[in-house]
Amino acid sequence: ATATPAQTAAMNHAWQSIFWFSLVPTVFLYLGSLKLKDTPRWLFLKGRVDEARTSLLMNNDEGTAEAILADMRSNASGSSDSPSETSATLLQRKYVVPFVIVVLVIFFNQASGVNAVINYSVLLFNKAGLNGTEGNWADTALKTVNFLMTCVGVSLVDRLGRKPLLQIGTAGVVVGLVAAGLAYLLGLGGWFVAAGFFVFMAGFAVGPGVCVWLAMSELCPTRIRAKAMMIGLFVGMAAAWGIAQAFIPWSEAMGEPAVFFTLAGIAVFYFLTVTFLLPETKGKSLEEIERRFAGKSEG
Repeated sequence: ATATPAQTAAMNHAWQSIFWFSLVPTVFLYLGSLKLKDTPRWLFLKGRVDEARTSLLMNNDEGTAEAILADMRSNASGSSDSPSETSATLLQRKYVVPFVIVVLVIFFNQASGVNAVINYSVLLFNKAGLNGTEGNWADTALKTVNFLMTCVGVSLVDRLGRKPLLQIGTAGVVVGLVAAGLAYLLGLGGWFVAAGFFVFMAGFAVGPGVCVWLAMSELCPTRIRAKAMMIGLFVGMAAAWGIAQAFIPWSEAMGEPAVFFTLAGIAVFYFLTVTFLLPETKGKSLEEIERRFAGKSEG
């Protein structure tokens, strides 16, 4: 049926409201970015030691700041690079392993299908048997789970550590995807599919959603962090774009169960990567983590 002028105006107004509301956090993000300072380790690498000390004193007492600065000096003196080295390459032996781990984890983080699940959740709920209103309520519940479990993850990240939360989260992602695939396969109904999505989202939010960028930034040695994170982000966004673009044609050609079981398989590799390759970074300085990959860890 053709929409009436009043319905068309209402839809246009709704979209305008969405865009205006989306502008609010963007403004706060911009204003917050104005307060950002150069990091002490970047300043130290540039030879601006006094500025690095000043930056450290903003968040640490004098004794802690001097200890961190001494660790930076020790790390630099034990390296063939000078503190102002700017030509570090990702192909240096001591940088290859953390760089590969970063790229793998960020790739799996996006290839597990989180953006497709979020973007197409209402459509997927409808295809599973929920009507329009029920699908929207299920989508609202999904977003609520995302928010609440993100809060849980934030509260636990410095207690449990990055690696345990990523393991718990990726395991939840696997279970949720398998459950959603089985619900589609067995024709159990829309709310069973939604339950699988809720488990998926809870796992992703409490682990990968909270930890991945923190752990990856800690994992990258200072000299390669910008380049490594840039490449990792590109790979991750390419994976997210590819999954999102292929998701609907893929599900129409092979069916939702095949799609979700495949994504669950990718999430299994994510879990294995975290378990066997990713070191715990909680409570370790960036210099300690770098020495670990350079073969200089003290144990």
